[in-house]
Amino acid sequence: MNSSGGVGILVYLAIAVSHLRLRKRMEKENPGIFKIKMWLFPYLTYATIISMISVLILMAFIDSQRPQFIFTMLFSLIVICSFFFIRRKKAKYMENELNIVSGSPNSEKL
Repeated sequence: MNSSGGVGILVYLAIAVSHLRLRKRMEKENPGIFKIKMWLFPYLTYATIISMISVLILMAFIDSQRPQFIFTMLFSLIVICSFFFIRRKKAKYMENELNIVSGSPNSEKL
């Protein structure tokens, strides 16, 4: 498996975790919302999550896969950090825009 496969596993892992959380929440809020039931829910989703985590862990211990594992984790770390950086930067921008529009005294600091 190459590093793009590792990134793909991480994407599917995020989808599986989101599916697990959102489906439980939606069924709790509105029972009977789903017309078609997923087979073996939530056990199949848990099995899928465990399988994907196992593949990632195995990549770390197989010598030929270790560079791809490291690159995948490094890429993931960069993406996650950039998300928080951009979110914080956007929050500061929105706060400054709100101060300018509302005419608060803090708008003079710009």
